[in-house]
Amino acid sequence: MLRRLLVVGLSVLGGLLLIQHALADQQPVASMAIPVGGGGTATATIVLTPTATLTPTAIPTAAPISLDNYLPIVVKAPPPPTATPTPIPTATPIPTATPIPPTSIPPTPTLGTVNPSCDGAASSAAPNYPVAITNVNKAGNPETVTIRNTSNQPVDISNWWICSMTGNQRHAILSGTLAPGQTLVVVSQANGPIWNNTATDPAALYRRDGLQVGYRSQ
Repeated sequence: MLRRLLVVGLSVLGGLLLIQHALADQQPVASMAIPVGGGGTATATIVLTPTATLTPTAIPTAAPISLDNYLPIVVKAPPPPTATPTPIPTATPIPTATPIPPTSIPPTPTLGTVNPSCDGAASSAAPNYPVAITNVNKAGNPETVTIRNTSNQPVDISNWWICSMTGNQRHAILSGTLAPGQTLVVVSQANGPIWNNTATDPAALYRRDGLQVGYRSQ
């Protein structure tokens, strides 16, 4: 009994080796003699069915990425830099000179009847505006008195007069118009010299209305 089992085991092992060899040589048919009880042998024929060739399964290739499947990316340009405004320098104001108001003189009245008298005392506080006495030529022959327009407007001096105050004598009656800044030399209309050459003899200038506007101590 043990011997039979041993024989069967060796036969099975031999069969397996034969199958392995046939598979290695890719033989479809193999025969093997297997001993059996009573000293006989049995021939076993093994038909090998070739294994079907495996067709490799293609690995699917990933579909290409399409830009149509995605939302477009909008890149917004950065805003232009804001220019820093250049400060405009403030001009320094030019100081305006404060005008010196002229001495107020009443307007000259319309030319009419005048009384060019040199009686009374002359005022040394006369404004010398708009006409001033600038010089008395006592030693001249004839004697002269120089006057000047000290305003910026023409001045009508018609029927104005000049007096020598020491003897209350009239030097001359004036006429015409003085332009701004104009100087006029007035020749004496008296009958001979009237100005004191050895002492102070003030000169006074009067308008046609009798208002004193000029004074000079000389």
